[in-house]
Amino acid sequence: MLTVDRGHILASTVTTGGNPMSVIATNVTISYPYNWQFNRVIGLLVSGASYPASSQITVSSTLANET
Repeated sequence: MLTVDRGHILASTVTTGGNPMSVIATNVTISYPYNWQFNRVIGLLVSGASYPASSQITVSSTLANET
């Protein structure tokens, strides 16, 4: 799944008159399932052991919008 949020509000460490500034940014998030190959051999290495066949991997990045 791909999500693009072009109106993401990013809190800035820069202040104006003692108040933190808000920056409009773009946040991109990618989430996908990953099928592990290790699950096939874990039972051979350790008797009775099991491992989840897949995991959800999620990555996200945020960057301030240019004006």
